Amino acid sequence: MNQIEVVSFDAEGTLVTPDFSQAVWHEAIPAIYAQKKGIELV
Repeated sequence: MNQIEVVSFDAEGTLVTPDFSQAVWHEAIPAIYAQKKGIELV
């Protein structure tokens, strides 16, 4: 039987603010990915 590995849901406006979502998804995650892959963000 398959196991659930990840559960994701949209919490914007419920658990987090739009500003927090922006900071995580459009700033922090791309910066971490770019650093790990040696990509320069402009």
